[in-house]
Amino acid sequence: MNHSAGKIENRASANVPPLPHYRAKPRDTILYGGLIAGILDGADAVIYYFFAYGVAPALLFQNIAAHLIGRQAFHEGAATVALGVAIHFSIAFGAAATYWPSPAQSPTSSISPTSAVRFSASAFSASCKK
Repeated sequence: MNHSAGKIENRASANVPPLPHYRAKPRDTILYGGLIAGILDGADAVIYYFFAYGVAPALLFQNIAAHLIGRQAFHEGAATVALGVAIHFSIAFGAAATYWPSPAQSPTSSISPTSAVRFSASAFSASCKK
């Protein structure tokens, strides 16, 4: 620091160029937002239903698959668990894709790097209201 002539100057920050404005790509926002929301929501459901009711995690995802293929989902094993997980994440990605255009189409705002985290936190907190 230079204290000459009554001015306090920080020489290190005087030569630092401004940071470039970061604009997240739609693909990144949807991908990371969907992944984070899907993981947090799935983990919330698995933990809650296991400790509250003793429901096995596989049964939760078979229940999701049963909405598509019926009661047979409970008798098909790992294939319907995988189908339930795929449906669960497709819903999370769909929600992230729905969230993305609102700030992107506004001429005065841009998508910040934390969009995925903000979306995921809001989706997670909404899923916690049981």
